[in-house]
Amino acid sequence: MRQLAYDPLDPIVRQDPYPYYAVLRREAPVHEVPGLGIWAVSRHADVLTVLRDHERFSSAAMAAVVRRPAAYAPAGNEEGAPDPMAAAIIGADPPAHTRLRTIVSRAFTPRRIAELEPRIREIARGLVARFAAAGECDVVGDYGVELPIAVIAALLGIDPDRHRDFKRWSDALMHAVFDTPAPEELEEIGQTLEEVNAYVEEVIAARHARPADDLIGTLVRAESLDGALSADEVKIFVFTLLVAGNVTTTHLIANATLALLAHPDELARVQHAPQLIPPMIEEALRYDAPVQFLFRTATSDVDLAGVTIPQGAMVAPLFASANRDERVFADPDRFDVTRNPKDHLAFGHGLHFCLGAALARLEARVAFEELLPRLGSPTRVDDQLTWTNALTMRGPTALRLRFQPTSDRRPTPLCSRDPESVVRRFIEAWSRLDAAELAAYFTEDGTYHNVPLAPVRGRASIEAMIRAFTSSWTETRWDIVTLLSSGDVVVAERIDRTRAGDRGVDLPIVGVFELERGRIKAWRDYFNLSTYTEAMA
Repeated sequence: MRQLAYDPLDPIVRQDPYPYYAVLRREAPVHEVPGLGIWAVSRHADVLTVLRDHERFSSAAMAAVVRRPAAYAPAGNEEGAPDPMAAAIIGADPPAHTRLRTIVSRAFTPRRIAELEPRIREIARGLVARFAAAGECDVVGDYGVELPIAVIAALLGIDPDRHRDFKRWSDALMHAVFDTPAPEELEEIGQTLEEVNAYVEEVIAARHARPADDLIGTLVRAESLDGALSADEVKIFVFTLLVAGNVTTTHLIANATLALLAHPDELARVQHAPQLIPPMIEEALRYDAPVQFLFRTATSDVDLAGVTIPQGAMVAPLFASANRDERVFADPDRFDVTRNPKDHLAFGHGLHFCLGAALARLEARVAFEELLPRLGSPTRVDDQLTWTNALTMRGPTALRLRFQPTSDRRPTPLCSRDPESVVRRFIEAWSRLDAAELAAYFTEDGTYHNVPLAPVRGRASIEAMIRAFTSSWTETRWDIVTLLSSGDVVVAERIDRTRAGDRGVDLPIVGVFELERGRIKAWRDYFNLSTYTEAMA
C-alpha cells in the first residue's frame, strides 16, 4: 500500500481509481484512509454486507451530506431553505425510510417510467439532430447534460423554459453537497438555494390548486394521506432528484461512450447489433460506475474482513471496486458488451437500491439507440480528460468527438400490399430486436394486444412497450407453424423461442393480424402468460 496509497481526493487517483481499488481488494479490503476519517470497503461481499445491514451501518452519514446546502441559506432567511431536519430518503433508516420509499415509489411505477419513453426519444432525437451533420460534438455538454435535464423536467412537470435554471440549480446543489465551496461562492450558493426553494414552493402550491399527473402532483396528492410527505420532504426529494437524476445519468452516458471508444471492437458489435445496447449499458455501469461510493455510519464497533471499524466511523462502500472484484466477475478489467452482469452494484443494493434505476436505464438505452447510428468512425478530440470534482462521482466534464456524419440508418419495413408477406417479414424482423423497426410496421393508430394484458395503442406507445418487455432478452427467433389468411386478416400459429441470459422459453402463440394498406392495424397474441413468466422470472 505504500506505493499505491488510496486517497479519493488525489487528482491522480481520480484520473483512474481502478488500480488503487485492486490493491485495496488484495491487501487492505477494509482500509482507513489517512487524514479523512473514512473507512473504505472494497470487496464485493463486504460491500454487500455494509449495504444490507442498516442496523450496524446507518445512512445517517448520507443524511448529514444532503443537509449541507441548508447551511448556506442567506443569513436571516433560513426559511429560504427546507427544514434541515426533514427526512431525506437517501439519508433515512427504517422506519422513516420505509415510509418515505413507500410514498415516493408511487411516482416511479413501471408504467409511469415506460410512458416517458416516447418523450425521451423525442428529446434525444432532437439533441442528436443539432450536431449529427456537423461531424463533431461534446457528448457531455451537447447530449449527456441536456437529455436528463429535459427528462427530469418532464417528469416533474416543469416548464421547458426553466431547463437552464434546472442545470444551474443542479450544479449549485452538487457543489454544496459533495465539494467544499470557497468563501466567495457561499453567497451565490445560498441565493441559488433560496431561488430553487421558492420555485418548488410555487409548483407545490400550483399542484394543490390544480392537480396534475406529474411527479410533484403525485407527491402533493400523497400529502393528504396519514403519515405522508410534508412540504419540506417534498422539496428535499425534488432537490435530491435534481442532483441524482441529472448528473448520474450524464456520467453514465459519458463513461459508457468512453468505454466504447477505448474498445472499438465492442463499439462495432453494438452498432451492428443494437439489441446489445441494454447489456452494454449494464456492462458500462459495472466497468466504470457513475457513483463510485456513498457513505454509511457505523452504529457500533464492527468487525469486517478482520478489521474493527469503530463506532461512529464514516464508512465508504466502494461500489466501483466491488464491480471489478475478480472473485465475482471473470476478467473484471475487460469491457465486454455481451457480459450482461447481474451482480454489479452501480445502483446500490437492498433498502437503498436506486429508486431511479429504471429511469436511468431507459434514458441511457434511448440515448445510445439514437446516438450510435449517427456516429461513423468516432474518435476523441482531446487526449486528456478533466474529471468531475464531486467526491463520490466519476465522469468527464467534457468529451469532444469527431465522427463521419451518417444518416439515420434504422430500417423501416417495405410495405407490401400482400398481407401474408407483411406478417412473415414482421415475424422475421423480431430476431433483430429493433423496436423502432418493429413499430414501423404498424399504422399510426395501430393496436398491439397481448391478450392476457391490456392493449397498447399508437405507434409510439407500441415502440415503447416492445422496448420495455424485450429489454432483458438476448435473442429471439419466431418459427411459423401455420399461416392462414382471408382478405386483410392473417392468423399465424408460431413458436417464439426467446432467451434472456441463461433463461429461456419456447412459447406456443396464436397471433391474429388485421392489416390496412400494407401495415398492421391490429395485432392480438393469444398465449399462456404463466408459461412465459415462470420460465423467464
